[in-house]
Amino acid sequence: MSYISSHKSQLIDSLENQILYADLACVVVGEKGIGKSFLLDKIRERVRSEVFVSEIQATPNLTPLQLEQSICLQLGLGWQDKSSSLLRKIESELARRVLLTIDDAHLLSLDCLQYLMENAARQLLSKKTNMFILLTGEANIASKLSETSILKENPNICALFELLPIDESETKYLVADFQAVDVGSVEALYESQKLNYFWQLSKGIPGDLAHHVERWVSQDENKAPTQSESAKPFTSYFVSLGYGTIAGLLILALIYQDEINRAINPSDKLQVTEEQKAPNSQVEQAEKEKISSSDGSRPSSKSTIKTERKLIKKDLQTEEKDKSKALELAVQSVSDNSETDNSTQLNEDKKKVLEVKQEEQISSKDNSSGENVPNQVKVPPPAQKKLELSDDELKLLAMNDSLFTLQWVGVSSLQAAKKYRDGHPLKNNMLIFKRQSGDGFLYLVVSGQFNAKIDAENSRTIYKKRGYAGKPWIKTIAAVKKEIKSSL
Repeated sequence: MSYISSHKSQLIDSLENQILYADLACVVVGEKGIGKSFLLDKIRERVRSEVFVSEIQATPNLTPLQLEQSICLQLGLGWQDKSSSLLRKIESELARRVLLTIDDAHLLSLDCLQYLMENAARQLLSKKTNMFILLTGEANIASKLSETSILKENPNICALFELLPIDESETKYLVADFQAVDVGSVEALYESQKLNYFWQLSKGIPGDLAHHVERWVSQDENKAPTQSESAKPFTSYFVSLGYGTIAGLLILALIYQDEINRAINPSDKLQVTEEQKAPNSQVEQAEKEKISSSDGSRPSSKSTIKTERKLIKKDLQTEEKDKSKALELAVQSVSDNSETDNSTQLNEDKKKVLEVKQEEQISSKDNSSGENVPNQVKVPPPAQKKLELSDDELKLLAMNDSLFTLQWVGVSSLQAAKKYRDGHPLKNNMLIFKRQSGDGFLYLVVSGQFNAKIDAENSRTIYKKRGYAGKPWIKTIAAVKKEIKSSL
């Protein structure tokens, strides 16, 4: 982490002045995760060129003798010589003042605190400060120090400072620092309401803020693979809509079937009327032919002509009756055929409607359960442009899922990611891949492939001690593969 809050910046300036010129010991208290160790790192960086530095990590089992020997070893002094005190060794062998920093000092025993306060009191009496003592710990260290006999006699020997939480406006800078991205990317990825929510959850404590941001990012990574499946409800919706329109058309066809049949076959009635008119015309023609034949053969009397006419009419009437019966039989057969055709057509339409309804029920069940039914009509999703994988992404996809890697930074452009990698000491071991982020991509830089998480943790600690830029976090190769596949 490189961002320094406004309160920490002011406190570092004040402590730097105290370390270089003051005679009193200092104690900095604050809640867990508020950044006490970070404060000590920044102070040591600030004054390292002007003083000698000794760093002690407190433990409950540390004794005063072990504490003194550790300080001597770090400063290059003779730790086996017990004839002279620590202050005399520093005065005689070192040309500059010493800064002694003890982190988690609330874990020290009462004897160790008594030993430290005795050294501070001796320097105050001699009016010559060769070792400035700076302690950091939780709030209970103040009560433990007050129990020492030195502070009971002289309570002004030690100055007390308290670390305060960050302001709400500083949240985005810390989030950018945690994720190793610029502030503009944070503003694009997170809304102001979400940043305010992070600040309220963490109560302004940077350690808790880092925890909530990491939890949010991990949840977002788990959701990313499922976003590609969100198109399924839309396709099933269009399929069900198509089935509904087909069913509606079939129902309308059943309701207006008679009108459709009349529109398809309008010539049936015309044929019947023509057949009814045909006998009358045939009767008239037969009459005319017999009359003409009888007139042309020989003259006859009126009585014979009348009798012949009567016979002709009878013959024509019988023929007429026979033809009308034949016509009725033909019309009846036609109507029977049309009724059978209509009934078969109705049965077929009803079967189609039932099949459509069954398919709708199956599709609705499939929509609720998320399973695909074979032979189901699928509306193809909109064509998406496939992205080609880079050589780094192909190498990451070829790795084993059980491995671990270190993610260093995430930036909004590939050029920025390459620039970061080219300037890093581990550039030959770094790979770049992209992850979907809204309408664009976030380019992430990773390094290493570790068989166990503890190996990745040890490597991260080594990189931090070497002073490499960035604050990497551990990530599984399986999670990296999911992010690569989600960007396709």
